[in-house]
Amino acid sequence: MTPNRNWFRAGLVVVAVALTVFAARAESQLTVFLVRHAEKEATGSDPSLSPAGHQRAESLAAMLADTGITAIFSSEFKRTQETAAPLAKRLGLSVTVVPGKDIDALLSKVRALAPDGRALIVGHSNTTPELARRLTGAKVADLTDADYDRLYVATIPENGQGEIVVLRYGEASVARSDP
Repeated sequence: MTPNRNWFRAGLVVVAVALTVFAARAESQLTVFLVRHAEKEATGSDPSLSPAGHQRAESLAAMLADTGITAIFSSEFKRTQETAAPLAKRLGLSVTVVPGKDIDALLSKVRALAPDGRALIVGHSNTTPELARRLTGAKVADLTDADYDRLYVATIPENGQGEIVVLRYGEASVARSDP
């Protein structure tokens, strides 16, 4: 089996275990998957995904296809929408676009989901950790510009503080030597 498939299968197992553990701890809770957009092209004010980014987006779709996601959110930028697109297509869902700077509006939309709902949020290196913190109250490390492989799984019970598990998916992020 190739290393990619090993990582993929290991990721699926971890997600399944995390969901099972969290489900046992609370009867009704919202589960939110959060990722930063996948790798982008190096130029332009609103760049598309690079070939590696498209591959990562497909990995994300394969990993989350059977998790019960019923809502997908992204910012207005091409790279976030392109990251969300393979999963949205697979699930027959539309991506709800919320301006990247309007974290409060996004949080309101997510919190309005059914208490046992599941959602994906595709954000940016500066918004994804902040969203995870604000959804759960948990400590979450910041992302660097080279971090593309983080998958946050946040569980938010109806009453009480949420929890978060940070996983990795797709190929490991490689630090770039951009000036």
